Amino acid sequence: MDKLVVISDLQIPHEDPQSVWAVLRFVAEFKPDTLVLNGDILDFGALSKFRLTLEARARLRRELEMFESVLGAVRRAAPQARLVYIDGNHEQRLQDYLVDRAPELAFLSDAGGPLSLEALGNFEELGIEHLSPYGNFLDWHGVTITHGSRILEHTAKANLIAEGSSGISGHTHRLSSFFKTDRAGAHAWFEGGCLCVTEGP
Repeated sequence: MDKLVVISDLQIPHEDPQSVWAVLRFVAEFKPDTLVLNGDILDFGALSKFRLTLEARARLRRELEMFESVLGAVRRAAPQARLVYIDGNHEQRLQDYLVDRAPELAFLSDAGGPLSLEALGNFEELGIEHLSPYGNFLDWHGVTITHGSRILEHTAKANLIAEGSSGISGHTHRLSSFFKTDRAGAHAWFEGGCLCVTEGP
């Protein structure tokens, strides 16, 4: 049996430390064969198109340090697992920023380049597979695992209908599910919630 854990939407540095700790403890005890980091692990707020304070723009270095630390903790919790990282819309901010503001340097964020997510997160040393760009997905035994882009009243239902298969998505920060049985069999789609702080100060 291939045991799976999917986590998403930490949005470092806005992660909820207690939630992250609890999930890593569960991962260590559960010993999944496959662990998927399903997008928006980083916030990349300093690269956002939204107007930011100088303080928010200065957080990028700390955010990247925390990112590498969290990825190391994930690997230690699941030392034998296949570890897959799927880009979310917040990871896409890095490429968008370079294309919009420094197109001459955009090639440095290509796979393995010095400004790539792989390099910033030390993916090679940690044995992390990277599915990029945003919109990519993992087919896990016929189950589609993707960060997602829809935010609707019934996102899980919309995703199942659009994809035509069972699946798991993040993006909405909600826990939700939808089930359907048809001639092809039983199907389910799950929204995976988030591990970030959801309430303001």
